[in-house]
Amino acid sequence: PPTAALSKPDNNSYVNGEISVAGTAGDNIGLSKVVYYIDGTAAGETSVSGTSASFSKVLNTANLSEGQHTLSVVAVDRAGNESAAVKKTFTADHTYPVNDIEITGSISGGWYYGPVTITSVAQDTYLDRQWVDAGFGQKENADTIPATFSGTVTPKSKSVDLAGEPRRRVRVGHR
Repeated sequence: PPTAALSKPDNNSYVNGEISVAGTAGDNIGLSKVVYYIDGTAAGETSVSGTSASFSKVLNTANLSEGQHTLSVVAVDRAGNESAAVKKTFTADHTYPVNDIEITGSISGGWYYGPVTITSVAQDTYLDRQWVDAGFGQKENADTIPATFSGTVTPKSKSVDLAGEPRRRVRVGHR
């Protein structure tokens, strides 16, 4: 029977929109095609030939529900024999992170005075990392900056989820 191996995607990867699939197939008779499945449903195929072939395809994941899914690949030879399914899991993440900025400190007449704490509040099911920047030093993988300064600053926050989706949003509030 034919054989198949997957080199892409990485197992347990996070994706949004499209997923790139790549691998190799082999058979002593000669190959016909590689069939792609997501959660057991056919998602496409690629024609291949010869006794050894590389294959690749980009599959759309936009219509999948958020969460974990299984990608399977099967090589088919010219006689119709199928390889064992090669499987990898991935997580579909279609939601962008949401960022807010909160400032904690003393306020009078609409202005903060004295020490303040600037906090990034990032929300995402699959949050990877976040930054907060008040114009005097960005802090990666930190959600607060204690600060004492004079003048006006515009704090910003940024976060990225595991699918690589960045989100920037500035909203200033106080507690």
